[in-house]
Amino acid sequence: MGFSADVIVLVLVGHALYQLLLHTQVVPRLGFIEKILVTPSTHRVHHGVNDIYLDKNYGGMFVIWDRLFGTYEPETEEVKYGITDQTGNMTILEAHTYGFKQLMLPLKWGQRGKAAMAFFFSKPKDVPEYLVGKTKISAKQFQPMDDQKNYVLAQIILCALGLFYMIFWSKGWDIAIKSTCAIFVCWGILSASIQWRKYWVLYFFQEGVRIVLWGLFFYTLGKTGSIPILSSATMIGLTIVVAVLYLQKAKK
Repeated sequence: MGFSADVIVLVLVGHALYQLLLHTQVVPRLGFIEKILVTPSTHRVHHGVNDIYLDKNYGGMFVIWDRLFGTYEPETEEVKYGITDQTGNMTILEAHTYGFKQLMLPLKWGQRGKAAMAFFFSKPKDVPEYLVGKTKISAKQFQPMDDQKNYVLAQIILCALGLFYMIFWSKGWDIAIKSTCAIFVCWGILSASIQWRKYWVLYFFQEGVRIVLWGLFFYTLGKTGSIPILSSATMIGLTIVVAVLYLQKAKK
């Protein structure tokens, strides 16, 4: 019953690669293909804040769903990219919980009962009168710190490989090893995405601890034969790279 890890990973990777192809301004409209598949043109509409593009083109691969539900809109004018509101920061936690926080707005503005519940089931474009003009959009543009880019990239590669090993070599692992690997992967993703500008001391402490434990974990996996020695050496090497980048950040 269910699907094997191989099938799930293949579908996820295929879908992710297709999404990568969609996010470009280079490819023009593709005519008949747009009647079947989501194309870069139709997906550009999804990211636009033009009035005619709001809440349009939700599909990720096949355009038929947007046509069925009345959310399809062709690209007819230049797309102005962005969102009508701002999350306030660019952390992965904020990005994934922002929509749920928005659903709480009726309660924030004193609405109860039927009015609050209606907000959950209304269409995205149906903004209640009591919320009109309440949102303030900051004119400040988010600028990531340059010294974080290489470090975050190294973290992503390390976490991706950790997840890869957990999927394909974990059949002989006990629950403790699986749980530890999962914790380290999640910890790394959060650490690479959370803005710690207000908590530098806490950040560098937890990051140093995490890097040391990550290296020891993959050393143990290689020594016990849980993963191939070459894989263990690769992960330890990447951990050392991350540690060097970490020390460079700490000096600054």
